[in-house]
Amino acid sequence: MHTPTRTSLLLTLVLTAACGGDVKNGADTGFDLGSPFDADADADADADADADADADNAAPSVNISSPSDGEVYSTGEDVTFFATVSDDNDSPSLLQLEWSSDRQGEVGDEPADGGGGAVLEIATLEAGTHTVTLTAVDSGGEQSSDSVVIRLEEADADADADADADADADADLDDWDEDGWTVEAGDCNDDDYWTFPGATEWCDGEDNNCDGIFDTEFMDDYEPNEGMTTAHDLGEVDEDWFSGDVVSITIDDLNFDASYDEDWFTWFADDDWTDDPDVAVYLDGHEDTYYILDLYLEEWDTTHSIASKEGYGSLSITEEDFPFDEGWFADADWDNWYISVRTEPSEWTEMVCEVGGYSVTIES
Repeated sequence: MHTPTRTSLLLTLVLTAACGGDVKNGADTGFDLGSPFDADADADADADADADADADNAAPSVNISSPSDGEVYSTGEDVTFFATVSDDNDSPSLLQLEWSSDRQGEVGDEPADGGGGAVLEIATLEAGTHTVTLTAVDSGGEQSSDSVVIRLEEADADADADADADADADADLDDWDEDGWTVEAGDCNDDDYWTFPGATEWCDGEDNNCDGIFDTEFMDDYEPNEGMTTAHDLGEVDEDWFSGDVVSITIDDLNFDASYDEDWFTWFADDDWTDDPDVAVYLDGHEDTYYILDLYLEEWDTTHSIASKEGYGSLSITEEDFPFDEGWFADADWDNWYISVRTEPSEWTEMVCEVGGYSVTIES
């Protein structure tokens, strides 16, 4: 009788695998020789990962907390809407917000603060019933909204319809802050001597001249640019790849006109395959103003900054602050960059608006 040798047993195993035996799962041989690459399984895993990523991008949350449905106001009265917004992937301040009335269309687009608070102050709603809606859109295009129904009634020119008593009635109206204006005559804050129609507008986050808006005189030339979707476009900031140099651009006379004001800018770095964009940002600010500087790269991640600095006075971000090993070389499609500059709401004062101007220099 012929006794199988170790060599013949090994040959039998190899032939069994070649002829369709279940060598991978060990059904015929009891051995698992393995497989270096399963294309179908890898493709399925990639598809599942993409599906999970899409599923993870839920729509933002929007809730209007004030006023309540059914509240009644007079035309010309300052109506204040409060809401909270949030999103699983985006910071509240990055969400694109739009307030609208079914009677008058868009009525506001101020961004939310970092804590998710959204405010609309408006005194120009016309008479009638309004459905006021706040819509929030995140960077992935997901959106949601919330609505409240209020009514505006025509305000009487005078509470007394007796023409003979008009002058006496107006003379007898209370002027609590003694600035010469009553609430009935248009004073939007009768507890503040410096607030009345036609007053000087101060940079204090208040409507001093009762025109329904505040601090517009102190807005810089790039407003509105409070979010990534409304960032001021600086165009191409790049030197030809063969020169080895960088291009520099400086934006002057920037200012925070309110505690929630943010300044966003975007530019195209035209990153060629042989080119390191050498991106750097330098902020020159007031020594008593607290600044928060964030740098974003669209091709990397729009929900998180690639680098961030904060503190008083001047700040800078260079490639040394990027989350990569020293000596990194950018991919050829790292073209679209953003920066945002803001302050902590608790740090904002009238002084920040008056003397806290700053400039930003961008290199790439």
